[in-house]
Amino acid sequence: MSDHPDTQPADQTLDVTLQELMPTLEQKRRTGLIFAAGVSVVAIALSVSIWARADADNQVVSFAPVFVGVVILFFINGWVTKGQQRMVLPHLAKAINLQYEQNGRAFLDALPSRLLPKAGVRRAEDCISGTIGDRRFALAEVKFETGGKNSRTLFRGIVVRFQNAAPIPAFFIAPERKTGGWFSRMNVDDLVQVDSVTGQKGEVYGVWLSQHGVEQNNPALRGVIDLLTDLETQVGDFAQLFSATSTGEEMHIALSHFRDMFKVGGLLANREKIMAGITDAFEDLNVPLRIVSALLEVEKASGQAE
Repeated sequence: MSDHPDTQPADQTLDVTLQELMPTLEQKRRTGLIFAAGVSVVAIALSVSIWARADADNQVVSFAPVFVGVVILFFINGWVTKGQQRMVLPHLAKAINLQYEQNGRAFLDALPSRLLPKAGVRRAEDCISGTIGDRRFALAEVKFETGGKNSRTLFRGIVVRFQNAAPIPAFFIAPERKTGGWFSRMNVDDLVQVDSVTGQKGEVYGVWLSQHGVEQNNPALRGVIDLLTDLETQVGDFAQLFSATSTGEEMHIALSHFRDMFKVGGLLANREKIMAGITDAFEDLNVPLRIVSALLEVEKASGQAE
């Protein structure tokens, strides 16, 4: 799999497990292909039948079954992919002493209300949790949308939750363009802005504290803020800081991205593509480890950690 020290299995148990799972993974794909073939045949047959019977002005209606068929095929592919992920990812996580849950509802319900914009539709999946040192952390893929007929994505990415090693002032950091103005969905009216920081990709972030936090500010916070605005160098260019908030003891970090992490298999994925997806998913497990490890280094350097 990977040569990264954080994710290298101690033995060959994982490889054996994956080989044992492969027939089941391929059977899931074959079942999906059977359903997809059936849907395609029915959709095409209905379209041809409607086309033959309709007059010239109404022949466009014949494309409706094809459109519906494509939508169904999309859901079949999702069913295959999620099923294969559900079989594989718990074993990948267990190999490096992490836990995996496909349903991230509990993680989503526990998010701080200030972290992400107000949304009508909220989803979370692929929740990874574990411990680095004595520090518990959890990560999930999260998507917030306005909902409705013209739904718009407000946030898509990953959210990481972890414990701070040493108390720091409770803070909030987010792009200034998302926190100001009449239509802002991220409320900072009850906070005091103490700084502006420019990230690696040119985004200008505001840093806010409560009035009590301003009074109790300490040097550890500056190191944490600098790291948060430099996270692309820690987790890869696919991600960018969206926001972060801390109670002083527990921190949540939201990173926007548009890549489907932990993706394994799919309707058109043969054995080689399934194995490639497993390798990529295994590498994705490094993301929370790198983030938390980097933050631990910042706390250690600041001299504030115990």
